[in-house]
Parts: sequence; C-alpha cells; structure tokens
Amino acid sequence: MADAPAEKPSDDDAKKAPAKLGGAAKVAGLVLTVMLVEAGVLYVLLAPEEAIAETQLPDAATEELAEVAVDSFTTTNARAIPGRLVHLTFRLTAVVPAHRSEEISASVGGAFQARIRQAVLEVARAATSDDLDDPRLRGFKGDLADAMNTVLREDVVRTAVVSEFKALEQ
Repeated sequence: MADAPAEKPSDDDAKKAPAKLGGAAKVAGLVLTVMLVEAGVLYVLLAPEEAIAETQLPDAATEELAEVAVDSFTTTNARAIPGRLVHLTFRLTAVVPAHRSEEISASVGGAFQARIRQAVLEVARAATSDDLDDPRLRGFKGDLADAMNTVLREDVVRTAVVSEFKALEQ
C-alpha cells in the first residue's frame, strides 16, 4: 500500500513538468519577440544616412518657380448664398516649377485647355460662402490647384494665383 500513494505524486509531477516547460517556452518566446521589436525600432531610429532615400523632394523655399497664365473666368455661383446668385470674375495663374513652365504653358493653352476651363468653372460654381469670403481665398485657390493637377494628371501646379477677383451678389 505504501507503493500506491508514491506513484500518484510521480504522475502529478509528470503532468506538472510539461506545464512548467510550456510556461517557460511562452516566456522565452515573449522575450525573444520583444528583443526583435526593439532591434527593429533601433535600426529604424539609428539607420545610417545612406539607408535613407537619396532622392529628396525639392524644398519649397529653394525650388525655382514660374507663373503660367491660365485664363480669365466669369461664372455664376448659386451655392454660396442660398436663394441668391453670386457672379464671379477672376484671372487665374498657375505657379509651376520653372523647368516645366514651357511644357505646362503649352498643355494649359493647348491640349488641356477645355478640360482645365471646365474643371476651374466647376470649382468656382461649387465654392462656398466661406471660400469666397476669405480675403486670401486659400480654400478656393487650393481647390483650383487640385483641379488643375487632376486634369494634368500630375502634381505640377504648386499653387493657384487668383487676381482681379470680383464676387457680386444678385
């Protein structure tokens, strides 16, 4: 009878040993994972300059820019003030990189002229009263630049210059 109780604890020890081994494996796996994540973060933070992309985007302060005249526009906006019409008149100029100014000028005045005109008129007709009341027309000019870039299928228009702007309510 003394042998019977001695065997049961050994069975319990055998069952507990794999559980402890599994717990140790989990801890070791967790520690290894944390170490790998730390190594990855350190590599990204302390990467040598050569590993960083060599092609830098041109700095807005150092990039040579040129102005390309687009056209003069006159349209009516019925959305800006509910129940009233707003007649808009303005001259639009696109600011583009200087080395691309001749190419963009030919595109704006030639192959893309009708599409750019249509896109600009759509933006002008969809402008809100907040866009038109802003003294600097920031939102309006940003939308115009985005519309021209969409038509040209590349991000070449840095900003739009709106001059001789008139908004008359009727």
